[in-house]
Amino acid sequence: MLKLSTTLPHEVTCQLRLIKRSGRWEIHYTTDIKKAEGLVIGIDRGYTEVYATSSNDGAKFIGKNSGSIQTKETDCRTAKQVKSNTLRSIAKKAIQKGDSAKADRIERNNLGKQKWNNRELSFQGKVKTLVFTATHALMQSAITVAFEDLTAQIHNKKPMRKRMKRNVSSWCKGIVADALKQVSSRVGCTAVSQREF
Repeated sequence: MLKLSTTLPHEVTCQLRLIKRSGRWEIHYTTDIKKAEGLVIGIDRGYTEVYATSSNDGAKFIGKNSGSIQTKETDCRTAKQVKSNTLRSIAKKAIQKGDSAKADRIERNNLGKQKWNNRELSFQGKVKTLVFTATHALMQSAITVAFEDLTAQIHNKKPMRKRMKRNVSSWCKGIVADALKQVSSRVGCTAVSQREF
């Protein structure tokens, strides 16, 4: 007998599958889903929140911290990249002056990617947790969820500021699309784009 501690609120007694992905263990299990009733909910995927629901669900905002988490991370990335570019410029000038030892020290001690990669993994985990939690909350009372199709490019007459461009480019549309697809299949809810609906 193999006992595993999980974060689930109940004990799982069915057959389990253990899968190792990216150095982490995942527990997959089967469950019976019987969902005969529920609402048809229209949603708008946003930046400041993950979802805004339609009026027949009470016009709720789900995943409200999404924008602040992404803006904070984008600003931090920008500040780090500015500092890194300054150090690269100093190292380049040191090489031009013949001081290769200084350039090597800068490269070795200040221009590594280990902290950057660790922070990026942490950020991706936060966003994924937020999005999947919001998607589960969305589909608790829904039998069909209709969402907008965001594959077409939005043309804006006014050019966006640099900071706004950075924030929008880091917007995690792919994670939201994956969450809608995965969670809908798990909980017996149908997710359709407005074009299909």
